[in-house]
Amino acid sequence: MQAQTLARRIDEANAIWESLDSLALDEDVPARSIDLLYEAILGYRIRRSSYMKAVNGVDERTATRNLSRLIELGLLLPIGVTRGRHYIAAGRLLEIRAASRVNRVRVTDPYPWMKAELVKASPDTQ
Repeated sequence: MQAQTLARRIDEANAIWESLDSLALDEDVPARSIDLLYEAILGYRIRRSSYMKAVNGVDERTATRNLSRLIELGLLLPIGVTRGRHYIAAGRLLEIRAASRVNRVRVTDPYPWMKAELVKASPDTQ
């Protein structure tokens, strides 16, 4: 079941990355922002300071401009003001996450008979 869950996560991550690559081309999103958008899709809060650390060499004004562009595109939603401000996924990012889960395969127990066998073999039942 763990292998099935891992395979499903890999498939969903692949679908998300493909959608983000396509979005970046269509909307002229800065390539350095794609990792940030992936984190937002996963549900993480994005802060300007963490964005600046993640993208080495980006100054504060560039980070602010990039985040503003992502808000304009309806990809991020700002929460809070000034120092406490963070950003979460919005609009199309939420749609991308939902679309990645549409074809989600249900995890099935590959050993349905195992539980009964373990109960029979247990010293408590003898």
